Amino acid sequence: MQIGTLVRRINTAVREHETAVARRLCADAEGEMSRCEGVALHHLQAAVEKASEWLSTQDRLRRVLFNRLEEAERNNDALVARSLMGQVNAVLAHDDPPSKAEAGIVAAVRGLKPPRRPQPARPIQSRTKPAPGTSTPREERRARRIALAEARSLLGRLDAKCLPAAKEQRLIRDLARVTETAGEWLSVRERGDVERWISKLAAQQRQQDADDTAKPAPCAPVSSSVPEASDRLGQPRLSPDVHASAAAAVRGALKKAAREQTTTSWARLGHQLGSALPPMGNADRVQVLILVDQATPPNEPLLCSLLAAGDLEVRKDYRSVAAALSLEAPIDDEDLRDVVEADVQQVFDTWHNR
Repeated sequence: MQIGTLVRRINTAVREHETAVARRLCADAEGEMSRCEGVALHHLQAAVEKASEWLSTQDRLRRVLFNRLEEAERNNDALVARSLMGQVNAVLAHDDPPSKAEAGIVAAVRGLKPPRRPQPARPIQSRTKPAPGTSTPREERRARRIALAEARSLLGRLDAKCLPAAKEQRLIRDLARVTETAGEWLSVRERGDVERWISKLAAQQRQQDADDTAKPAPCAPVSSSVPEASDRLGQPRLSPDVHASAAAAVRGALKKAAREQTTTSWARLGHQLGSALPPMGNADRVQVLILVDQATPPNEPLLCSLLAAGDLEVRKDYRSVAAALSLEAPIDDEDLRDVVEADVQQVFDTWHNR
């Protein structure tokens, strides 16, 4: 094969994301280098080096996907496994066949059965219109997903920053409120963290009561006014209409970034979108990101991974967004970074020809 032709075919395989073809051509190129020299050798080496770096990224993506698939199989989580299988099939369509270990994971996952939906005790009542003031099971699940996302967001804010005492107490009270709705959807570790913060708030309140008892009466109004001032300075919650409008603008910007094969950040989106993305607090941002990826098919990675890769604050929200969309994200920060990077590469693969 002519060296120039080989270089073009390697570059085309990388551009078209034909992983198996790129592997074979790089192996062919290694055998051709011994008879090359000068400019031809330089071009061939450059093409092989670029392709090898790209193949290393694909190998890492493949390992992460199969690790996540194996974890879903161990947890007997058919819904997560089904979502991951879409991504795995997309990778295998352009790469080498699965190894024996990978094939075993795929076979085990295909044997998983989706969880049975609980049957209502009285089927006839399930067709009747809910009484005023009551919620349907679907509405309850949605409320719990939102509460779960808010609880995880609040836990992140409480752990990540040194907060003024008044603001910390306000966040803990908010955490206690949403935890009542999220309930057992929180993990054991998260419920332990919630109990820790609530216990801390109770201890602070007992100490404050003791201090108020020991102090002269005129001092009490000064202490009680601090939380009110903190509340006034806090970011107000935006309306659902604002969330929906902002989500549409953000989704459009993320699609553009995906086509351009680049990550971005929340601040960059703010400059790019202007008034379409108003200033908002963490809880509002989580709601917007949930809406952004509600339209993402279950067999595709989340578009907001492009934000999580380039913005550490958004990466902290990634778990909340994934949980609200019935997906899983690792608790460990290093594992989460690997998952986000893998999702970003999969977003690039999905959108490069759209």
